[in-house]
Amino acid sequence: MSNWTFGLDAVRTSGVLETFLSASQKVPMVAPQDSGAVAAQLLRAPVSETGVYAVEGPEWYSPADVADVLGEVLNKSVRVASLPKNEWLAAYRRNGFSDDAAQSYAHMTEIFDTQAYDVSPAPLKGPTDLKTYFQQVLTE
Repeated sequence: MSNWTFGLDAVRTSGVLETFLSASQKVPMVAPQDSGAVAAQLLRAPVSETGVYAVEGPEWYSPADVADVLGEVLNKSVRVASLPKNEWLAAYRRNGFSDDAAQSYAHMTEIFDTQAYDVSPAPLKGPTDLKTYFQQVLTE
């Protein structure tokens, strides 16, 4: 969820939420405090509970869901602008990435966008939903 905070200034001024994803693609998101709570719990757990854990929020969200929630919390119209795949490299370079880093991030974005990764069959679920998260972030 916190990845969306980098674009909040632009959303406030333009009403546009820019993303590399399609507007309707739902993906797992989690509030940082929920990840931290799980990490703290695991640090105190017996070593027998060591392992790889997936942590998600209460549900998957799309960029359109994020725009709707931001619109509600900011009390303004927010629309999604999805960046076409053929513009990803240039976008990463404009944001200060080296050529190698831009290529790496574009590849990672493609994997995420196509959901060509393993999804945990039983992720741990944090309690913080998208609206609660943005209400907290935008009132700090």
